[in-house]
This record gives sequence, structure tokens and C-alpha cells, in this order.
Amino acid sequence: MKGGFTPNKLLVAFAISTCMNLIYAPVMMTLHKITDIHILDNGGTVLGLFRPIQFSKIFVNMDWGVQWNFVFKKTIPFFWIPAHTFTFLLPPDYQVLFAAVLGIVLGVLLAIASLKSAK
Repeated sequence: MKGGFTPNKLLVAFAISTCMNLIYAPVMMTLHKITDIHILDNGGTVLGLFRPIQFSKIFVNMDWGVQWNFVFKKTIPFFWIPAHTFTFLLPPDYQVLFAAVLGIVLGVLLAIASLKSAK
């Protein structure tokens, strides 16, 4: 991936991003949601860190409509695959910085979505 931009680099970056986001992202996003629910169920207290996570209970009771229709079907193909494709095209020193910016963007998007769903 060294050197200037080429169509081949774009193809490789897109392929890596697509594979990563179709294989790893759904698992990571589901685990993330399970831990979010665990934190909420324990009132966000430090004591909640020491309570076992009820994986099967939370997994069964998750809102799979939102998880599938928004998180998987919209954020992965329309945000994460393009964002990571662009990230992999950057020089290595800038990849970490851009990944941090993506984390901030995600936080802002989730905050806005949370505010909209609360109305």
C-alpha cells in the first residue's frame, strides 16, 4: 500500500474494509450492545463491573429490528465500509488519527440518534 494512489490500492482497501466489516463488525456491534444494556441494567455503577453479564437474557431481549435494520444494514455498508476504505488508503501515521476521528463521529451520531429516539 506504499506509494501514490492507484485503482489497485482502492480495490485492496475496499476489499479489506468489506471483509472486516461483514465478518467482524456484526459480532463486535452485538457484543457492544450487550455490554451497553448490561451497563444500563446496573445503573452505570462501578458495582456493575463486578456483576456477571446475562448474555443469553440480553441477547434474546435485544431490539433486533434496530440491530438488523439500522446497525447492520445501514451503518455497515453506508458508513463503516466507505470510512474504513478511506482509512486504509491513508499513510499509516494518519490511519490511527483518522480512526480516532471516526470514533468521535460515531459518538456524535449515536448521541443525535438517541436524542431523536427519545422524542
